[in-house]
Amino acid sequence: MITNSRPGGVSAEDFGSAVRVHLDRVHDAVRRLGCEPDAALEVVEVSAVDLVEVIADRPHTVPDAVGWWFGRAVELGRQQATRSPDDLPLGGGVLAADADQQPLAQALDQLPDRERMALLLRDSYDLPAATVGAALGLDVAGATELVGRARLAFLPLVGERVGEPTDAQDRTHVLLTGLTVAALPESDRAAVLARVDAVAFGSLPSSAPLPLPGEVENVDDEDEPRLFSPLLVLLALVLVGMGGLGLGLVLGLGDDDEPTPISPASQLDALASPPPEEPEVLISPPVVEPPAPVTSVFVIPPPPPPPPPPPPPPKLSIAVEPASGGNGAELQVTGLGWPAGATVTLNYLDTAGRETGSRTTVVVDDAGEFSAELLAEDPADLPGRHSVLATDGTRTLRAPYNVEP
Repeated sequence: MITNSRPGGVSAEDFGSAVRVHLDRVHDAVRRLGCEPDAALEVVEVSAVDLVEVIADRPHTVPDAVGWWFGRAVELGRQQATRSPDDLPLGGGVLAADADQQPLAQALDQLPDRERMALLLRDSYDLPAATVGAALGLDVAGATELVGRARLAFLPLVGERVGEPTDAQDRTHVLLTGLTVAALPESDRAAVLARVDAVAFGSLPSSAPLPLPGEVENVDDEDEPRLFSPLLVLLALVLVGMGGLGLGLVLGLGDDDEPTPISPASQLDALASPPPEEPEVLISPPVVEPPAPVTSVFVIPPPPPPPPPPPPPPKLSIAVEPASGGNGAELQVTGLGWPAGATVTLNYLDTAGRETGSRTTVVVDDAGEFSAELLAEDPADLPGRHSVLATDGTRTLRAPYNVEP
């Protein structure tokens, strides 16, 4: 998802990266609405340009840019659709049983438009629930419920057991993940990206501005400072000679205060000769008596016992009380082991597994439990084995209820 993390808004680079990730998926969604290849290509490009304009002009209206793009493309695609999507590619799926995707395509075609699009966005394109909701005009809970209800159509393809935890929802997700995506031809893809990038860089800020000509000043290397100039060296030699001459005059004075002449050669020899080295005196190291060994006794306490392991989480389950009764009875449905804070939808199903219209929703507490009342009301008033279906969009459980004649 494109996020607005910079003070200047979404950058053109971020926008281009998101378009490259989702371009083929948007094209696949438009083709599955019934658009011809040329019309689908136009819808993909127009919807991407519309997204650039709305991000540049009204960014506060686009909390989820990817979801907005899919929603805009679906809106334009429905206007351009001229046929049923029956010529899309059917390749091998993820599961071994999906070598032929024809049953998967038929199950998708039998769904209502919104449920089919919700499954494509959530399972085939692997988009988060928030993005699915933004594309379909729903909140997260509504999008999750719509996806869970649409997955029920695939139960015959994945199998289930009534009354026990089932991974049918997860297996449906894996099944749809293997659906072949109708990608753009490479030449069309490159052309669309070039045109969309041109619009994006003309309307959105760039995250890496380059310096303009003239902004970079050339700085000349400064000359390294000279430690000694020839004039300073000559002056130092003169001062050394004068100092040596004065020192010779002072040392040559006798008791009669008459100076003893010292030749200039002797002065230079005295200045140039190094002073005699002092004799090296070797000092014997002191004798150090090592201390007597001392035996230390350390008592290591035993480690504390490990803490008891935490109790295992309760098994995911639902229960119906009473387990049998008449039509129209009030049922008490309880659940254990569900994710805290999840919204669980309860549906009362008839003997054929169809919804009867009696339903309710409940929020799971912090302990992973819920309790709700549900009417066992079947308009057909048929006796026999009915069931209560509980789902949070990811997990699905059933519990039986027997209607007595």
